[in-house]
Amino acid sequence: MSQLGLSLAQETSGPRMSRREARRRRRKRRQRAAIATALTVLVLFGLVGGGGYYGYTFWQNRYGPGADYESEGSGEVVVQVEKGDTATAIGRELYERGVIKSVRAFVTVANDNPERAGSIQPGMYKLRLRMSAKAAFEMLLDPASRVGSLIVPEGKWAKEIYALIAKNSDITEDRLKVAAAKPEALGVPAYGKGKGVEGFLFPSRYDFPRGTTAEQALKQMVDRYNQTAQKLDLEHRAEKLGYSPYEILIIASLVQAEAYSREDMGKVARVVYNRLNSAEGWQRRLQFDSTINYAKGTHRLDWTVGELQEFDSPYNSYLRQGLPPTPICNPGADALEAALNPTPGPWTYFITIDPAGSKETRFTDDYDEFLKWKQEYKQNQSGGG
Repeated sequence: MSQLGLSLAQETSGPRMSRREARRRRRKRRQRAAIATALTVLVLFGLVGGGGYYGYTFWQNRYGPGADYESEGSGEVVVQVEKGDTATAIGRELYERGVIKSVRAFVTVANDNPERAGSIQPGMYKLRLRMSAKAAFEMLLDPASRVGSLIVPEGKWAKEIYALIAKNSDITEDRLKVAAAKPEALGVPAYGKGKGVEGFLFPSRYDFPRGTTAEQALKQMVDRYNQTAQKLDLEHRAEKLGYSPYEILIIASLVQAEAYSREDMGKVARVVYNRLNSAEGWQRRLQFDSTINYAKGTHRLDWTVGELQEFDSPYNSYLRQGLPPTPICNPGADALEAALNPTPGPWTYFITIDPAGSKETRFTDDYDEFLKWKQEYKQNQSGGG
């Protein structure tokens, strides 16, 4: 081949190879694009699957009804509602304590019942584990679920109050007894120094949230007594009556234990004063079953003469004159007021004819009339008459 021919061959073959190479490169690009597209599709499906799950979960937790248990739950757990807690804050406490499955489930129930949700009170509640949000919501509205918050009724002995506190809080009776052994540290007034806490544990409603100590619990009650005594001007009025404040407290405890109604308290107090001030030595014996019951830890009304004669105690008001050495219960404000302001009258006897029924209490200064009523009482008790 001539040089010219070779040159022409080279010129004509070069462009043809470039076209083939271009086609080959285009095929490779198409293949790579297809692979990339396939990978992108796979990634997108993964994102849709995973991201969709997490997105759905986020939406449910934030905006949906929330995961929920379907049962009434089992076991017991104590939760605390703080003053000012929102539905979300309450739900968070329930969730963290294992009561409900999600905060949102509780918030949804609360939002559906705004008025009732607003009536949930601060305090401690005994709920169950793994409850539905609706069941937990209802238990928070049930006063029977509350613990730590308790009502101490008038006329309870100190040891009965210890049992009440222990039942409704995480404070043990033993710790309460230890704390009560140091009454001055609890704020008992000077006139009660060395006398113990009986009479100073004021009956009222109290909240003892988780972590409250025995000392703090009893101090709340003594503080409430001191506030009430100050409001009643107890010390000054006791002095005007010629009695010490502590004697007034003892009289108030007798009134609280013996009177069956608020209306009778002033008359019972008058019987106490009339007997204490009687010229007859035998009448200065109060002869109250309540003092015997306090000493023996009972609630009997059927003491026999023999039992009373054999019971040698400063609390035996059938044998000993005057007041018992300490209060025999913890009186409320009405009994304290009655002790400070007894109803005028000559009475030295009283009897409640039917303590289990009408609770009719009769007062007299005539011993024979009293004996007649006493016989009527016995007939009522035996089912006769």
